[in-house]
Amino acid sequence: MAAIDAALECIGDAVRDGKDGVAEDVAFHREIANATGNPYFLKTLTFLNQYLEAGTLVTRGNEALREDFMQQVREEHAAIVEAIRAGDATAARNAAQTHLINAARRLAEAGIS
Repeated sequence: MAAIDAALECIGDAVRDGKDGVAEDVAFHREIANATGNPYFLKTLTFLNQYLEAGTLVTRGNEALREDFMQQVREEHAAIVEAIRAGDATAARNAAQTHLINAARRLAEAGIS
């Protein structure tokens, strides 16, 4: 949990420092993958890393345009972390799915699809 918490904090730090937070966001998701203990999940994530970084660049750029989008993402990330902390796999899965669905919705609202 310490690594996930630290990675989540790094996203906020990067944004406060005027960075896009892409590397930090990807690192956050990588720490969650590490926490699963499933080496195949981590290998798959590593294989898809270039696409994850490219997609995150688009979504974070979109979110930077609107404070409400940024707040939604912070809340979605926090919901994922709290579900993991509680050991509730179903809640974590649901929070992650909500995050992905909302990311697509935010892109559509901005006319990016």
